[in-house]
Amino acid sequence: MSTSTPGVGAVKKLMTADEFWEFVNQAENQDRALELIRGEVVVVSRPTKPHGSVCFRVGFLLV
Repeated sequence: MSTSTPGVGAVKKLMTADEFWEFVNQAENQDRALELIRGEVVVVSRPTKPHGSVCFRVGFLLV
């Protein structure tokens, strides 16, 4: 009796930058934060207001 593990041996199709551009500009993806990392689409959280404030302060200190 053999058991199989789902996903083992499955081949993922990696997405190109052009394909990703088309994907993120579809109507159903307009309100989602997506990144393309090594050909894979990753859903990320959007930065919050405190994040923006910290970025501004660090940028100001670097200049």
